[in-house]
Amino acid sequence: MRDGNGPSVPNWRVPSTPEVGPCVGGRTLTPGAFGALVAITAAVAASCLTGCPGAPPPHSESTTPIPMHAAGKAKVVFLWPSDNCEPGGHYTIATSGGRFLGNVGRGTRLEVDLPEGAFTFFAWNHRREETSLTVSSANVAVMHAEVYADRTYFVRLAFGEWDEHGPRVRYGGDFRRRGTAYRVCVSADAALFALAPKSEDWASLHDWLDELTPVASRNPDGQAWLDAEPLMLPDHRALGERHWLRMTGEAQKIATLSARDGVRVEP
Repeated sequence: MRDGNGPSVPNWRVPSTPEVGPCVGGRTLTPGAFGALVAITAAVAASCLTGCPGAPPPHSESTTPIPMHAAGKAKVVFLWPSDNCEPGGHYTIATSGGRFLGNVGRGTRLEVDLPEGAFTFFAWNHRREETSLTVSSANVAVMHAEVYADRTYFVRLAFGEWDEHGPRVRYGGDFRRRGTAYRVCVSADAALFALAPKSEDWASLHDWLDELTPVASRNPDGQAWLDAEPLMLPDHRALGERHWLRMTGEAQKIATLSARDGVRVEP
């Protein structure tokens, strides 16, 4: 398919439904199985931290892919490819104004409809923060966005391969040959960056749309959860704004979603 203004838009294909089960299978403890309790408890703890790739995160549910925006709305698709430096947990994404957009987990993509306008998105790994003694501004991703109605936008979550200067690349193998560049985990920074027909990762979008489980927010459950913690958004907003200020102009450009980055998706 092609956008009305020319750039190619990946075909939307409904991916085969992954076999997503509980992270720890339904084992029943009997009085004689107490010896296995410690091992099972450890497995549960590990699964709570890393999660299962493709499993819907809290306050989310699997959904049939709906690439078309709602009438008069813009659609923003947040993608978390499984081949990245962040091992698990889930990222909460919210606007600076306090709207809960949803949770996205490794191996999933979150699809959100928004009205036309300007937004600032903040994203943080709530589950990982629960097990950490400190929360750094580097761990709170931030993006400035402007979206048009009747357009679809794509945003990729990136971790570790990013610092305040932007994506880092390390070269290996035979330097005389092409195709030897690869990204490595260089820092703890989390990032949201825009995908557009002109961006380097646009060629991977088609595969990601096939690979990632589509999820949607369960509102008002998610909004109620965010509202129940009155300091959660202000604290993460402050950290995200601090993160933005230490980013270079190059990094800020990549973390900016332009209205022109949207495409018209046609069936």
